[in-house]
Amino acid sequence: MDIVDLSNPIVLAVVVLVVIVALKALRSLVSLAILVAAAAVVLGYLGIGPGVLLRSVGLVG
Repeated sequence: MDIVDLSNPIVLAVVVLVVIVALKALRSLVSLAILVAAAAVVLGYLGIGPGVLLRSVGLVG
């Protein structure tokens, strides 16, 4: 007995839709992570480290 009966076209369509949405969300998260990493590299090159950023927004005294 299968957990999900993929022979039913409605169930199959829902499973495919969920997989597509999950892949799109994952891809956008990866893109965001790449942008954050690139920004960190540029700021590090300019001599602006995480301590400077945290002080500027008031998270560190």
